Amino acid sequence: MVLIVDSDKTRLTLLMCILKNENIEVRTAETAFEIENILSEDAPCLAMFDSSIKWINMCEFINTCKELKKYESTSFIILPGQQKKAPLNCKLSGVEILKYPIRVYEFLTVINKYIKKTS
Repeated sequence: MVLIVDSDKTRLTLLMCILKNENIEVRTAETAFEIENILSEDAPCLAMFDSSIKWINMCEFINTCKELKKYESTSFIILPGQQKKAPLNCKLSGVEILKYPIRVYEFLTVINKYIKKTS
């Protein structure tokens, strides 16, 4: 299962459609409450976060998840926001930060790398 966390409904829907078209199970979240519900049920093989989300300390959240045994096989990707650079002021080892803009083919290549690694 792939978790996409994005407050941009248009991009969230687009990414979900692209992944479902590739027969990849997708769960989406737009709020912290939705993230908690999804993560309490299952650990995704891949979690993707919009870099411009203001309501979550993404670095702290990802680092906390990486310390929990339940998420040891979860990979994390940070999606580019509307700006050209992800506004991250923290260290995230083993987290891929995609560059803006990204094409569908490049996006699927990155996703398939993580899906195959964890399957």
